[in-house]
Amino acid sequence: MRSLSANRRPVNPTINQHVSDTIAEIAQRFGDARPFRHVVIDDFFDEQTAQALLREFPAFDPKFARNEAGEIGNKAVVEKIRALGPAYAALDDLIQTPAFLAMISRITGIEELRYDPWYYGGGTHENREGQDLD
Repeated sequence: MRSLSANRRPVNPTINQHVSDTIAEIAQRFGDARPFRHVVIDDFFDEQTAQALLREFPAFDPKFARNEAGEIGNKAVVEKIRALGPAYAALDDLIQTPAFLAMISRITGIEELRYDPWYYGGGTHENREGQDLD
């Protein structure tokens, strides 16, 4: 799972230990959240991982901002994250592991989660001001 970032330092995505240490609390917050289930986990990744992903996050590109009607909007989505760089390829390697999927299952209560290699509805998302989320 090792790769090199733009500055040639190894990228091995690391989830901060506090996530594992507080998984029951995180799951409780997820389940109790209203008006829909969700959770924000500060410092989910270590600093090196977060910085590498930030460096490789794609600039807004209108060709990735077409809505269902084919019109250019204020939301750009890149589904082919492995092409963004080594940090995103390493992240993709991480999120398809049984251990990662099990952790997300524990948080959400959704059993037998599976990795989606096509990132249907997933990938990077940039919503600019005024863009709604439906």
